[in-house]
Amino acid sequence: MLTLIHVVQQEKIDFLSKNGTLLYPSGILTNVRVNTGAYVVAKENQTEYEVTSTSNNASTTSKDITVKVENKGWEATARGVKYKVDLPQGVTATYGGRTYSGTMEIDLGAIGNKTEKNFTYRLNIPAGTPSITNLVGKVEYKTWQNSEAVPYGETKTGVVLIPNQNVVLKMFKTELETAVAGAANLNQNEYTPDSWKKFQDEITKAREILNEEQNNVPVNQRKSQNEINNQVSLLRAKQNSFNSCSYDDGKK
Repeated sequence: MLTLIHVVQQEKIDFLSKNGTLLYPSGILTNVRVNTGAYVVAKENQTEYEVTSTSNNASTTSKDITVKVENKGWEATARGVKYKVDLPQGVTATYGGRTYSGTMEIDLGAIGNKTEKNFTYRLNIPAGTPSITNLVGKVEYKTWQNSEAVPYGETKTGVVLIPNQNVVLKMFKTELETAVAGAANLNQNEYTPDSWKKFQDEITKAREILNEEQNNVPVNQRKSQNEINNQVSLLRAKQNSFNSCSYDDGKK
């Protein structure tokens, strides 16, 4: 009986806050407990993004990425809460007037108790080739150093993993769509069977490019911007050659 009393008393000492409040251990995130005052979690974040290149010769294409976290604790975090994410080669990010490459680290300051922290940065992706940019971010924070919750004034640290955010880059196809649409105005009866067939073969290739997404072509197998531009040039050249032909034999 005496031993049991000793164990209970020792437990009370181990989880006694600075103001004498008895605390009990709860869920743990790294070495942060729910009842250590500050307790940051990831909110429901958008995980899938799409962006289309803005022209046939753009060097980069940008997309705004938003991250949401919340301090569910009853005390604020310490200052210096940080968001970190590794950027793929060639990809940059812009936040607060600064451009990052390699690893981006953003200082979010402190997060108040029962408070959400939402922030948005701009991702800049090389625009020449279809791609998927995978972002694996995390938020690192510390409990308030003067917390009334942490026993004996200890500072606890936490790491919050942000659900992976993926950005799919699509190529600029407006000019290709226009070229294909223009071909619909041509009259097959005005051309030789051979020239018409060759032109239709190129139209078929163009439509395959236009329908890559609907046909679930893997992103890494889709046509690059240069290939799309070449197809546009080819269609225009063939159509122009039709228009410049004479009617010497009644057929183009």
